Amino acid sequence: MKTGILGILVTLLCSCGVTSRIEPYKQTNSVIGADDQLVVLARKHHTNYEAESGIIECISDGLANGNEALNVHSSVEFEDKLYPWFEPSTAPLDTEDLSELLERPGVAGRIEETGVRFVVWLDGSTERVASGGGISCAAGVGGAGCMGLAWWEDDAR
Repeated sequence: MKTGILGILVTLLCSCGVTSRIEPYKQTNSVIGADDQLVVLARKHHTNYEAESGIIECISDGLANGNEALNVHSSVEFEDKLYPWFEPSTAPLDTEDLSELLERPGVAGRIEETGVRFVVWLDGSTERVASGGGISCAAGVGGAGCMGLAWWEDDAR
């Protein structure tokens, strides 16, 4: 079962078009049970360094669908339930900070209330590397309209 879940995660990360790197790894004998939930969270430092919500949704949807679908808790609901600890100014920046957060009074209890037992934590950002285009608008007696073209290129890190 662990191999199947690992296969799903690898396929999911590859299908989202993002290069990923796994660093902190802790081997345990934990097994995801049928009623266990997981949540996909992004590291939040400030608005210039934050994973796009589309990537979070892509990974969450991929884990929630398929032959061996998992119970995925909404990241928005999870963060709202744990306000203010996952706001950009107070959110943990690494796994040590996350462990310290769990030791704070009341935090573990709130997490238990959500039913979440596992956290998939993503670290990365999207940077606009190029953009261009223009728009032109005109108005007259018969009406008004705009025509234009815009393009951009984003790079996920």
